Amino acid sequence: MGLGDFLLSTVEEALASPETAAICHLILDTCSELPGWHPHLAPHHATGVLLRCAAEQPRLAPKVAAAFHMTVDALSVPDQVALLDAISGLLDASATSAAGVALLLHFGTPVQRHFHLEAVLEDLVLSNQDPVATRMVQQLGSREMQCLYVSFCLQYGQLRSANNAVRAFGLQHEYPDVERLHKAKQLDKMCSKGLWGVAGQYAGEDPQLQRTLVQAMLLAGELLLAQEHMLSFGLQGEFAISPERLAEEQARRREQYLQLPSNIQLHFVDNVDALVSMGQYLERLLQQRRQGSVHHSIAAGGAAPAAAKSATAVLQGEQLLQAAAVGAAGAASSSAVEDIPTDASEHVAGPAAVVDRDAEMLPALGLDLEWQPTDAENSSPPSLLQLSTDTEVFLVDLLALASHEAELAAALTPALVSDRVFKLGCGIASDCKKLADHHAAAFSLVRSCLDLSVMWRSHHIEQSGKRSTAGFKRRAGEVSLSMLAQTVLGKPLDKSQQVSNWGQRPLSAQQLSYAALDAYAAVQIFRGMGQEHHPLRTQQGLSHHAFNYDRRHGGISGGGHHSPARRPPGGGNGGQTGSNGGNHAHGHGHSSSGTSHSHGSSGSEGGSRGHNGGPQAAAAFSGGAAVMGLGWSPACSLPGSFAGSRGPRVAPLHPSGLAQAGRSKAAAQRQVATRRMLLHLLPMRLLRHVTCLL
Repeated sequence: MGLGDFLLSTVEEALASPETAAICHLILDTCSELPGWHPHLAPHHATGVLLRCAAEQPRLAPKVAAAFHMTVDALSVPDQVALLDAISGLLDASATSAAGVALLLHFGTPVQRHFHLEAVLEDLVLSNQDPVATRMVQQLGSREMQCLYVSFCLQYGQLRSANNAVRAFGLQHEYPDVERLHKAKQLDKMCSKGLWGVAGQYAGEDPQLQRTLVQAMLLAGELLLAQEHMLSFGLQGEFAISPERLAEEQARRREQYLQLPSNIQLHFVDNVDALVSMGQYLERLLQQRRQGSVHHSIAAGGAAPAAAKSATAVLQGEQLLQAAAVGAAGAASSSAVEDIPTDASEHVAGPAAVVDRDAEMLPALGLDLEWQPTDAENSSPPSLLQLSTDTEVFLVDLLALASHEAELAAALTPALVSDRVFKLGCGIASDCKKLADHHAAAFSLVRSCLDLSVMWRSHHIEQSGKRSTAGFKRRAGEVSLSMLAQTVLGKPLDKSQQVSNWGQRPLSAQQLSYAALDAYAAVQIFRGMGQEHHPLRTQQGLSHHAFNYDRRHGGISGGGHHSPARRPPGGGNGGQTGSNGGNHAHGHGHSSSGTSHSHGSSGSEGGSRGHNGGPQAAAAFSGGAAVMGLGWSPACSLPGSFAGSRGPRVAPLHPSGLAQAGRSKAAAQRQVATRRMLLHLLPMRLLRHVTCLL
């Protein structure tokens, strides 16, 4: 038996069991790489296998045709008719149409002339098989078919596919309005879901999309957002907003969402002098041993350095926007620290009642980060760093301070590396990673980090004494800062500014207020959690949750950090290296509001299970080519030692059978893991036997 017949017989035997279909794919994908392989071997046998695959495993049929370089001329007339019938059957069902198209493209014009290609293309568009349709049109190479594809997409409302096809085939001249129609539809979807920040980014510099967005905001009653975007887009005067309705909207938002207390001092840090003053304040935080009251404002306490106090400029009303005019305006601020008062008329709902001001409170620093959202992960540098204590919030303009790395490190490093000051946030590890990637001098080491979402999960699940499923723990860990604020402080955060243009200067008043409140809320949530659970108010109790971010040693280390994180290659403990799962949870450059969907602890657990199965997997292979639980072995004649290496068949392993035999549950789980491993390793085992045959 020749090599071609042997491989085809192996494929036929493997087709007998659906569990071994992967073996067929492996054989057909790798046979061309075998030494001495000739594709024109066994043409008649290949035709029979092709027709059988088309009926039983359609995805294998194009691979058989490609592996054996099959052509229509090499087929007999009955085989040609059978091939046309098989392709027709594949094209009739959307689940198998991709295989039918692949056979059409492989056999070329002699087969294609028997089919109505326009109808095939229309069916692909209707079944939303864009990749298959694109590949078909591209390989046909007909400009007429390319235009027909775009027309079908427009006819059936597939604007995304039409836009992709126009760009892929260079049809902008024939279809100049497709991109605009696609963007308008996408913008409408975003507005219908209330994703105003994303919609603002998507509108970009297109005046028509900008007007559409403002109109949608007005229709939805988002008057404050509409007014802000009118100013940002330069559309003042084009839309009239009633001052009375605007005031009602402001009152509604103040009532519905958490507000920054009016006595909180906001400092916009955009120059070296401001960095020095901020560093002096943070140094005082390090020296503070016990805090019996949270009233220690720079502007009102008298404890700040005289130079900082004299340089403090308190801004009112319309000066709020001017305080943020940095970078783009090109004018350096003359004040060391700019105090930006808020327009909030009420305090945060909750902290005054939740936080015991007579209690001993550990030094804490809320940390949050904003950056310009982009499509590429980590491509945009951090724009704004927010640091908050109980009464002070610092908004550090990282874009304006990009050329002052040494001064930035001098101001921040003492507080960041201190074990006594807890750094707070949701998804704080991902913020630390992004900061360290762009500002290594200041953020390579951050000690005593606390992820509030992880603390919440630990307190409300692990401390309950009840066992929970891994899925429930994961969902419970996906707690955003706004959800924590709702639970602990009584009101959620207003996330209308979550995805906005953080690279623009000046930043709007709403952006500044949003950024400051995120960092301040982290501190107040931390205080509230301490009041609810006393161990979270002590250094010893918090040590179980604290972790360090050390860029020099691969990321997160120490403490009890089990926040969602990306698993490193190889299935290791994702909770020990890499970035925190909060990284790009919502995909738009802000990490406080979400986490990822995988736990480092679960990754470690899964890795240990796979490891436990290793010795058993090695022992199972000693039986030769027999497959555990599959009941398959090639019936064809095999030359040499390969035929005698099949060995005895191994009985299937099943958890119920193992339990009946008295095995423990853990042993049953290890056996199941071993079986899964063998299913993945089996194709490589067979390929080694095929190579030995040669």
